[in-house]
Amino acid sequence: MSGDAARMEAAPRDATGCRLCGAHEPAPLFEKSGWRFVACRACGLVSLDPMPTPDALAAHHDASYRDGGYAEFAAADAVRAAIAEDRLARLRALAPAGRWLDVGCSTGAFVAAAARAGLDAEGLEVSSVAVEAARARGLVVHHGG
Repeated sequence: MSGDAARMEAAPRDATGCRLCGAHEPAPLFEKSGWRFVACRACGLVSLDPMPTPDALAAHHDASYRDGGYAEFAAADAVRAAIAEDRLARLRALAPAGRWLDVGCSTGAFVAAAARAGLDAEGLEVSSVAVEAARARGLVVHHGG
């Protein structure tokens, strides 16, 4: 499915309103690449309106990693490793001991930093392209969303 077709495929509108607070008060913010971003006037949660289907989101993410703007960022290993190391240093003092899960882990820079620090870390990512790249580096990354 092309990126444009994927963006047009939307999930049925949720009659319950905001996914965080339930209010029916979306305020338009901006549009980017065919996606309409809104903020809930009651709680401030930013979301897409209409919400795309899971398949449409996966197609968009895969296209971004293959030939979109995110491909360049994902390839900047040294920069992403430095960012991950900084985030890990900030989070370690706040997080309890145990297993770590990086949700939206991209190609696994944070998972790799946590593993280097001796932590039991795994990732979860919606893009199959990013998951393949992370797994090729020997990281435990699950595909899904």
